[in-house]
Amino acid sequence: MNPSEIRTQLEECFSVVFADLTAEEIPTASMETVEAWDSLGTLTLVGVVEQTFGVSAEIDDIAELVSFEKIAAWLQAVASRQAA
Repeated sequence: MNPSEIRTQLEECFSVVFADLTAEEIPTASMETVEAWDSLGTLTLVGVVEQTFGVSAEIDDIAELVSFEKIAAWLQAVASRQAA
């Protein structure tokens, strides 16, 4: 899966979990910028991401998945490891 495909699917995950975000807000979304994004929001988002991408996040990973960009980078790293 290429970075563009990852970002597109990740945007869909964000729109499911944070329905109030506009398409323009999603790429810059983070725990700091999205009022509804709390610890429960993180767990919900990670669950949707895991289901959508068929991956599993470790506890240590989840603590770092605090923005759209960080989740996109993590997914790209996971995809690279799976391709190797």
